[in-house]
Amino acid sequence: QVEHQAVNEETIDEFKVVWRRFDPKGSNFIPADELEALVRKTPQPLGLKGTSTSRNAMAVFLNDLDLPAGDHLLFQDVIRALSMKAIGILPDDLPAEVMQDITKAADRQRRNLGAEAVKEGHVVDVSGMAAELDVTPGQLYALKLAQSWVKGWLARKRMQKRNAQKESERMQAAGVSTASHVLGLLDRARSQYRAQTEAAAGGAL
Repeated sequence: QVEHQAVNEETIDEFKVVWRRFDPKGSNFIPADELEALVRKTPQPLGLKGTSTSRNAMAVFLNDLDLPAGDHLLFQDVIRALSMKAIGILPDDLPAEVMQDITKAADRQRRNLGAEAVKEGHVVDVSGMAAELDVTPGQLYALKLAQSWVKGWLARKRMQKRNAQKESERMQAAGVSTASHVLGLLDRARSQYRAQTEAAAGGAL
């Protein structure tokens, strides 16, 4: 019961203030890749403002949100998903017919407001590639996180390879220098030996 009271008019008003920063034109939509920033700036219990949430923890948080796949997210979808998470309700916790009604109403609202946003020129395509591939915002964030990790790993491997190559070149140069020094010493020793031998031969005569 305490958890249910956490989401009230005040918390929803706080969310609206944050949303307007991301949707200044009032299109009712924001790009899906801005969801993380929105969540980080939204006060608790709906968001994670004031917490030191890691990117891995954020991936789990976003993946838990019941949001449709799409390049843009509707205000009503996001506030509903965050509210359900805040009070600890999963879609499966609701009766099937209730969830069905919610989904139908949300789809209709998304379709109508999406068409309006496109008509007003706020967005080119609300659904986009993410909807075609059926990639939810949580999955999209996780993919980008994995991509970032792979890029970092490749960068580190390239750096290690460059450092190893530089070290190899340094060792090779040092080897050449040492070899030249040794050869110089040998040449000098031969010259000295030859000179001593010739001097000894001349003295014997």
